[in-house]
Amino acid sequence: MIKTIVFMIGTVLNGAYQQDVKLNGAISHVEDMIEWSGEDLFQERITEEEHAIAVDNYNQLILTLKSIKNEKHCVK
Repeated sequence: MIKTIVFMIGTVLNGAYQQDVKLNGAISHVEDMIEWSGEDLFQERITEEEHAIAVDNYNQLILTLKSIKNEKHCVK
């Protein structure tokens, strides 16, 4: 019985860890996209206005991903 409980707890914790890894990966990817947008601006492939809009959208996405991550940690 105790082995089953320990196994179940381990499974739940591993699942939460995997979700954190995926969220962190998504955040990192969006941060890369911000950097690429800056490179596009530097190479004059996009305008300053397009870059500003893209960065604003990416930052909103990062905030959303971080709020999802924080909500997962606050759930009891």
